[in-house]
Amino acid sequence: MAYPTMRQRVFLALDSSQATWQGAALENGLIFLIISNVIAATLKTVPAYRDAYRLFFGGFEIFSLTIFTIEYAARLWTAP
Repeated sequence: MAYPTMRQRVFLALDSSQATWQGAALENGLIFLIISNVIAATLKTVPAYRDAYRLFFGGFEIFSLTIFTIEYAARLWTAP
């Protein structure tokens, strides 16, 4: 049996039907990031929080966008 290529390993980690610890960790991490984005978007509508944490919200938005873009690019790269 040949050792799986990097593309195959990434595919297995992204495929939620496969029971791997990497896939579970990635899926849980993305769910946490999505929930965190919903909370941040909600808090950003409150003027006091928006003004006090403007820099944090901006940085978190860029961080989240970067992670989601990497995930999407990985899914495109591993698509059969």
